[in-house]
Amino acid sequence: GDPKKRQVKGGIVFRQETNAQGEVQRVPWSTTRVVSFDDVTSFSSLLFNEAVIRGYHEADTVVFTADGAEWIWLMVQDRFGKVVEIVDFYHAAEHLGILCHLAEPDKEKAQTMFKLRRHLMRDYGAACVIRYFENLPAQHPAKEQIEDALHYFRTNLARMEYGQYRKAGYFIGSGAMEGTCKSLV
Repeated sequence: GDPKKRQVKGGIVFRQETNAQGEVQRVPWSTTRVVSFDDVTSFSSLLFNEAVIRGYHEADTVVFTADGAEWIWLMVQDRFGKVVEIVDFYHAAEHLGILCHLAEPDKEKAQTMFKLRRHLMRDYGAACVIRYFENLPAQHPAKEQIEDALHYFRTNLARMEYGQYRKAGYFIGSGAMEGTCKSLV
């Protein structure tokens, strides 16, 4: 039947700079939130227009951080072209947690594995996650489910170079958007 709910789409546009202490931060008063029930085409137009107002064409680097939904990356490529695409680290960590619990049925051991793998992913990117889980024994009881869960990491591998992004001063989380969802939506 017809859906009973509508999907809200949201984006935040802001400028960032390095302060006197060398810390990257958002430029005060540069943040605009775009929230809409529109379709992807209309939403992308709203977001692009806001980016232009905020100086998109003058920016040395444009960075998109998102949860990994395919429609977002298609919109980014269509509207914005060559940009730095980052999968939100915290969404990736949720997927990593699923992998750890599939690989290790003991909750405590799975949590220990998660903490270590999360730290490695933050510092070195998702390639180490893929390698680790690919190298589990072929007879592992959850091997097929693990392979399915690795699809997220393989698809977004180039967007999960967190150590490099952090060194470049890019934000790797979409907490500002999550906060927007909680307060505006």
